Amino acid sequence: MKRLSITFYFLMFLQFCYSQNLDGTYTTDFNEMTLQQSGNKVTGTYKYSNGVIEGTLNGKILTGTWTQSNGKGKFVFVFNNDFSAFSGKWGHNDAEPSSAWNGKKIIADIPNISGAYTTDFNEMTLQQSGNKVTGTYKYSNGVIEGTLNGKILTGTWTQSNGKGKFVFVFNNDFSAFSGKWGHNDAEPSSAWNGKKIIADIPNISGAYTTDFNEMTLQQSGNKVTGTYKYSNGVIEGTLNGKILTGTWTQSNGKGKLVFVFNNDFSAFSGKWGYNDAEPSSAWNGKKL
Repeated sequence: MKRLSITFYFLMFLQFCYSQNLDGTYTTDFNEMTLQQSGNKVTGTYKYSNGVIEGTLNGKILTGTWTQSNGKGKFVFVFNNDFSAFSGKWGHNDAEPSSAWNGKKIIADIPNISGAYTTDFNEMTLQQSGNKVTGTYKYSNGVIEGTLNGKILTGTWTQSNGKGKFVFVFNNDFSAFSGKWGHNDAEPSSAWNGKKIIADIPNISGAYTTDFNEMTLQQSGNKVTGTYKYSNGVIEGTLNGKILTGTWTQSNGKGKLVFVFNNDFSAFSGKWGYNDAEPSSAWNGKKL
């Protein structure tokens, strides 16, 4: 029992670490904000009077200072359980924060794990909506329900012969997971691993009209490269579900990008940013 307990708490520790990372872009009361986290230190920028924030995360609470071209002060942001939104307060100079500053994470930052997987309990098909995941698998009429936090999916399984809890820890590109399951209320301890079936990766190769002229993409597995007719533009990225993340390089600069494709992969709504800045400026496209 001691070894099982250690395994479970290690998985819970991983879940805590991943779910606590709040990197990403948020819509807020003071326009769009992009946050970057390193340990418990958080920095960010927002599109209001050249806004910059610096703070420290303790549990679900981020406290720190804001600086704009027209002033400065303190803030407190209280995040919800999955760090997808916060309710906050701000104040001028040394005054205690009292005015509203709320925000919600842009869903594009949530990875999509929808698709079919080969697993220790036969083939499993997952469907994702936001951070909620449901699925079925071909073993005793298996059904799962869970919540995705970072790279970790936790929830319950139900079969014609029993039920219980599970924890799946996905790899970096969400193409496979190492997992545990347990009966009834027992903590997960038995192996349940899976690997995504490559055939489920959509192919986005082709030519697109975009905000930066015509772009041509080539895909190999979930890796994507491309060129576009603007300052000798080149992109490289990885496709996870409907989301392509990567880098762009031009003769006049470089940076990061995020493209979110529609259901039939005929168009995308995207963002780009300079150098290491999180993508925030529009880059949309439509397949020719």
